[in-house]
Formats: sequence, C-alpha cells, structure tokens
Amino acid sequence: MNFFEATKSGFKNYVVFNKRASRSEFWYFNLAITLMSAFIVWIEISYGPADIKTYLEQSNGGPLLNIFSIVTILPTLSISVRRLHDRGHSGWNLLWSITIIGLIPLIIIFMLPPKDEDNKWGRNPLLN
Repeated sequence: MNFFEATKSGFKNYVVFNKRASRSEFWYFNLAITLMSAFIVWIEISYGPADIKTYLEQSNGGPLLNIFSIVTILPTLSISVRRLHDRGHSGWNLLWSITIIGLIPLIIIFMLPPKDEDNKWGRNPLLN
C-alpha cells in the first residue's frame, strides 16, 4: 500500500475497528497526519498574530490544529486498533499508551510483521 492509498484508507475506514491494517497502511497514515499537522502549524504561524516563539510557548496550539486533532482522533484510534489486530492482539492493548512505559511495547508491536495469515479479525490485508 502506498502513501496516498494508506491515507485514503485510514480516513475511509475511520469507524472500522474489527479488521486488520498492514504496517505500511499504519505508518503511512501516521506520516500523513504528521505532515498535515506540520502544514497546519506553518499556516498558523505564517498568518497568525503571533510569531514562532509565542506559538511554541503556547501549550495548546492554535485553533486550526485543535480542530484538526479532534477530526483525526477517531481515524487514528481506528487504524491503531486495526494494526494491533494484524499482530493478533486485542485493540484494548492500546490502553497501554496511558502509561509512558506502555508506549515501548506498543511501538515494538506496531513495527513487527503480521503474526498470522488468518486470525479472528480476518485475513492478512497484504494477501487480499
């Protein structure tokens, strides 16, 4: 799956929590979200009343970034749960991210290849 397919799939399947997502889909989608966030920050700094120093000192970002974060929280959660399903883990394991130490196993799981060809969440997305 390429960058644009992964981004499109992530937003298209934003309420699908019961399937699987490949590594490329997960990482390309997160790259797209990061690039869009950086672009929004650039717009807010360029056209906003504050300079970059003032913007970076704000703890909550600007209004466009806040709106973008609210809009993308569900697709980001969905693709993260589907990536965990691809490894054979429950989506509830995403709650590990509440603790700082829990982020380490999650990142490792996200980087590993799919565990099985078929599991209870469906067929390997790369084989479809």
